[in-house]
Formats: sequence, structure tokens, C-alpha cells
Amino acid sequence: MRTTMKITKKAEKLLAATPGLHLHNNKLRVVFRLPGETKPTKRSLKLEPTEPNILFAANKLGTIKQDITFGLYSNDPEAFWLKHFPEELQSKAEQTPTLKEVLYAKYNDLLYTWSGSSQRSYGYAVSTVSQYLGHLPVDQVRSSHVRELQKKLLSGEDRHKPLASRTVNMYLKQSQYLLDLYLEELGERTNQIYSNPFKKVPALKEGRSFSDDEDQDVYPFSPQELSRILEYLAKNPLKHRLVRWMVYTGMRPGEIVALAWEDIDLEANVVKVRYNYSRHSNGLKLPKTTHGRRTIELLPQAAEVLAEMFPVTGHLPGELMTVTEHYNKTKEVLRRNVFLYRSSKGVFRRLHENLTFPTVTWGRILNKVDVPYRRPYQLRHTYASWALMNGADPMWVARQMGHSDWGVIRTVYGKWIPQAMQSPAQLLGSKLGGFVPYTSPKPGTQEDGEKSL
Repeated sequence: MRTTMKITKKAEKLLAATPGLHLHNNKLRVVFRLPGETKPTKRSLKLEPTEPNILFAANKLGTIKQDITFGLYSNDPEAFWLKHFPEELQSKAEQTPTLKEVLYAKYNDLLYTWSGSSQRSYGYAVSTVSQYLGHLPVDQVRSSHVRELQKKLLSGEDRHKPLASRTVNMYLKQSQYLLDLYLEELGERTNQIYSNPFKKVPALKEGRSFSDDEDQDVYPFSPQELSRILEYLAKNPLKHRLVRWMVYTGMRPGEIVALAWEDIDLEANVVKVRYNYSRHSNGLKLPKTTHGRRTIELLPQAAEVLAEMFPVTGHLPGELMTVTEHYNKTKEVLRRNVFLYRSSKGVFRRLHENLTFPTVTWGRILNKVDVPYRRPYQLRHTYASWALMNGADPMWVARQMGHSDWGVIRTVYGKWIPQAMQSPAQLLGSKLGGFVPYTSPKPGTQEDGEKSL
């Protein structure tokens, strides 16, 4: 049974005369405000409200406030807590954090270094792994737990749908990286070596290896299929030009959405890929790799698309757009987009998200012309496949498409590489002139631009 100590009148006066010193559960408690905190910090001193204890607590509170004023807390929080509340710091040190606490702590530490897409990717990984293993103290996580998690994610157990093996591998690899950072710091403090249970679990087999933005199945369009698609789109100039642009440049959809007249040098006959579209910020971002930031040599067929688009969008005023750079730094740039669509109110707008065609509409087009469905990204594959089939140097194709070397080209498009390698741009352009049927929009068709994509 708790007994309440009776406080003397003198003690009451001392207590009332000391702002920030209160009674809580009949014990003295100090209240102070830390830099950057919106709520006051409260700490019990576990002392009875006697006159000597009140004087001691008042002096302690004064020292705490003084150390905060002179920057001890701001410069070295651990030294601050060690000086004033060592028993509390010791108690916290003895508590082993859970895996969830560790993963989220490291995720938040690195957040500012990542792009929006990396933030989402690591966020999904941390959230998913924490859902299953987050409750475990980090020193009790075993490789058997990780293997069981691997099976659950792959089978879809406790989830709405199973995850692809590639996604499971990515989530576990990202969690392993974050846990590695924690264990490395812990080892430096304790002078011990700790093993990471995620490292002991082999990755699931994924088959061949591909870059993040490439289809695992390359299914390029044939010349006859492209001819039928272009003929069907003859009355829709924007889509007609977009299909031709993708198949004659190999640009990624997001790069096309971001493409501006400022990126084009018609005299040199090149396009500089500077930015990609970011769904995360509804603005622009830098290409994922340094090789993605590249200069594309234009084929005559691609130059013809630009000649058709310039009277439509080349005269429009620029739009101020936000570019997210490394470490989430941003800047504003004035850009005049090349490919825009005209809304029902006659206003030109950027293409939707990072796709040039909504899947349903694109699927309807292919269905109308009796062409087996594949997503618009296959137009990029078509560019690479046709280039290689016509003898283009694989290294040149790799540079055109934004790959660091021709390893991906060899792996993904190997069966289209002939034995004899020939000169690229001009030869390829002349060959494709006869190799690929080309259908221009018929005179008197729908006005440039369209109400929706």
C-alpha cells in the first residue's frame, strides 16, 4: 500500500517558488524544454518532497537549463543525458532494439540520400519485413526466420497476392544492407563482430538478370505489325508520332514525357537525354545511372517526327518544372515539352504519368489491328532488335539506349546480333527506310493533339 508523505509548508513554498519543479506521484519531477522539441520533457527524480531534496532538485534543474542554453544537448546529447540522468541512459543501453526499430532507424538515416523511387522501394522493403519479423529483438533474428519469411512472401501467405521472386530478393537484400549498417556501428562500439542472418539465406532463382527497367521477355514488333498499327493511327497524329518516336529512338517512356525542345540539337541531329519523369514528385528527376544521361544520334525517321511536332508544340511557352537531383536537392527549370496532348478545353498538357499510352487504350489499338498484345515498352525493344538485325554495333546500341556496356544488349537481344557488324546511324537509317513500312497521317485528319491519350 502506497503511503503519501506529508509535505511541510516551507517545502510547499520552496516548490512553488521553483518554476519547472513539480510533484508527480508524491515524487519530485523536473520539467524542461529541449531544443527542437515542441513538448516539454519531464523526468522524475524519484525524491521525496523534503526541503533538502527540493533545494537539490532546484539546483539540478538550473544546471540542466544552463547546459541546454550553452549547447551541451545540441552538440552532444549522449553527454547531456549521461551527466544528468545516467541511470536512464544505462537502462536504454541495456534494451536491445527490435528489428523493426533498427530497419526504420537506418532507413530514416539514409532517406535524404535517396531519390523518390529509392525511398519508396526501401520503404516497401522495411514495411514488409517489419510486418513479419519486426517484433523480434535484433539479436534474436535467425536465418531460419528469414527463410520462412522468404517462403511466405513467395507463396502469398498472409498477403493478398504472392510476390515475384525478384521482388522478394530485392526486399531481403535491402533489409540486409540496412542491418549491415547497424551491425557495423554496433561492432565499432563493442569491438565485436556480428553476423547478419539475411546473408545466410540464398537468393531465389530469377533466371536471367536484367536491368530494373527492362522487360524480361523481349517481344519486338514485326515490320508488318508496325505497319498495321501506324495505318490505324493515321487519323491520330500524336499517337502516330509517339509510336514512331519510340521505335526509332529507343527512348524510355519517362524520358519521352520529360523530353523538351531544349534537349534537341537539329543541326547536330542529336537529342540529349537529361531528365526522366518522376511520378513521385510529378516533376523531373535525373536518369537512374550516369549512362542514362546520354546523347542519342537521330535516325532520319526520328528527325521527321520532330519536324512534324515543332509546328504543334515548338512555339508554346515554357513550363517551370521542379527537378529532383541527388540527395533530394531541387531546382527549377523552364522546359518546353515536345510531346503534349490537347485537352477537351484546347489546353496542351503533358502526357500522363510515365507512360505514353494507357494500357487499355493501347490494348484496344492492338486488338483492332490483330496484333498480339505487349505493352508499349516493347517499342523500345523493337528499336534495339531492328538495329542489331541490321548490323549496328552493339556498343553503339548500348550507348543509344543508355546502358553502361553492351552486357545487357548481349543478354537481352543476343539472338538479334548478326555475325557481321556494320556502321550504325546512317546505314541503319537507310536500311530501315526500306525495311519498315511507314504510314504518314492522311491529309485532313484530326487536328494535331487529342482530347485524351
